[in-house]
Amino acid sequence: MFPFPTEPLEFLVWLGAPASAGVIVSLLLERAGWFQALASEAKARLVFITFLVLPFASALGGAVLGAEVAIPTDPQAIARWALALALQGLTAWGASQYAHGSDPLKVFKSKDTV
Repeated sequence: MFPFPTEPLEFLVWLGAPASAGVIVSLLLERAGWFQALASEAKARLVFITFLVLPFASALGGAVLGAEVAIPTDPQAIARWALALALQGLTAWGASQYAHGSDPLKVFKSKDTV
């Protein structure tokens, strides 16, 4: 995750990593006023969807920018590829939920909720 990427392609690869997905969601969404105004259930849905979308956006964005992303062509390989990206997002989401619930230093809490 470190050092922070400086090239667009490096940023997309970084963005698709589970740890950076947590950073994006925790530091950007949870500090946004519009996000805090949402109901608790709506926040949970948006966070879950964001974690699922980031790996796909990173892989497809990298392919558009010319990265050597091996997007498979046969249906079974496509299913495995999509499952791997979805599992990456689910893993990041699960880790974020654990970190969010057990954050003794209140690192991931917004200033409004402390």
